Amino acid sequence: MSLFLRKKSIRIVAVIAVFLFLSTSLPAAQSSSYDAYTRLVENPKEESLTEKALALPAWPLDLLRGGMDKTFYWFDRYHVSDKLQWVYERLTDYGLYVNLLNVDNFSASGLGADLDVVKLLRQKGNFPYLRLKNGVGWSPGEFFKAYSELGWDKTEETGAYGSFYFNFEDRPSEDFYGIGPDTSRGDSHNFKSKTTALEMRLGYSLSLHTDLKASFGYKTVDIDDGEDGGKGRMDRNVPGAGGGDMLIGGLELVHDTRDFPDDPHKGGVERFRVSYHEGVDGYDFGYFKLRGEVSRFHEIFSERQVLGGRIVAEHNAEVNHQAIPFFDMARLGGYGAYPSLGDTHRGYQQNRFFGESLLLVNLEYRYKVWEHRDFAMDAVLFWDEGQVFNEFSKFQFKDFRGSAGGGLRFKILRKAILSFEIARSSEGTQIYARSQTPF
Repeated sequence: MSLFLRKKSIRIVAVIAVFLFLSTSLPAAQSSSYDAYTRLVENPKEESLTEKALALPAWPLDLLRGGMDKTFYWFDRYHVSDKLQWVYERLTDYGLYVNLLNVDNFSASGLGADLDVVKLLRQKGNFPYLRLKNGVGWSPGEFFKAYSELGWDKTEETGAYGSFYFNFEDRPSEDFYGIGPDTSRGDSHNFKSKTTALEMRLGYSLSLHTDLKASFGYKTVDIDDGEDGGKGRMDRNVPGAGGGDMLIGGLELVHDTRDFPDDPHKGGVERFRVSYHEGVDGYDFGYFKLRGEVSRFHEIFSERQVLGGRIVAEHNAEVNHQAIPFFDMARLGGYGAYPSLGDTHRGYQQNRFFGESLLLVNLEYRYKVWEHRDFAMDAVLFWDEGQVFNEFSKFQFKDFRGSAGGGLRFKILRKAILSFEIARSSEGTQIYARSQTPF
């Protein structure tokens, strides 16, 4: 794998080839209930050269399923899956969703919960379009966050919707390694941040798959020295080192054709956003943020095997030589959820790279190892490739950073409840556990 990670030109060509493959309308295999490998096992006399070839990618992962048969038998005998599903459905019926927020090399863990108040009060029948949600997340010494949202959902497949959104995040210890692609892990600085944001969101569904969204809000960020005294203090000449207040207005166009949003096998998402950020109360910030994201998913060989890919590009363009604060720049590293934690680039520490611009590709092969009623387990192989840079003239292929790895994802009702992954990059090995997928 280390040799693979060093051959950048080969990696980039492979990334482009795979994404072009995903962008075509390649049909899936005709089987809708089981894959080529299963057919070979059940009908060995009917195997053909083609089916043998289709079965090959599944063999190593099906060995994993074979080794877990006793565990699955125990689940069935004692109705464990039924009990877990009953608990999960009762919680969701009352609008409660529990999340595992972050485990990074087991150095920090966090739990969170989202609460749909309308469901909790059993008022969904009386107020079917009312949106009233709250959420909280906490990890000792790492972060605390909370949000509230009040608004209305669209009444038909098309139409208007909107909400008022409040968010607060307190992170007492974050690392900053500098701006640009050539920063060193040895030059890390520690800071703490508190972010408070109030936003008005409006949307209109143009069709079943297409939405136009607008937002206007206010955000204040407080930056101070972090609680890790073993690391240096941030240079006060870094833009935004003292925090800042700003007004933000943006427009976003989303086209979503995924068959299942939380467990897609077909379709994809195109998401394009432009926003303007203006400093207030004496903060000299002024810049446009341009961001585009395209993802694609295809079944290959069978419905049990899915190849997924995502490409993300972001550019922050200053206006009238005003500053772009570091805390709002494009960020890469870790297993994050944009925008709070930057973009996912597994194998590197959280928010390892900061820059005015970003280009990222995530590729995943997902294989369903086991399925029982509404429960399923996928084995995942992934490859992340990305870089940050400032001006477009500074973009260089040699600055791409690659990582690769694999893991297991456990799902219920086609929604991930635990994703356990290990990634290897040129800067070491990282282990992640989250209750979500990266895309």
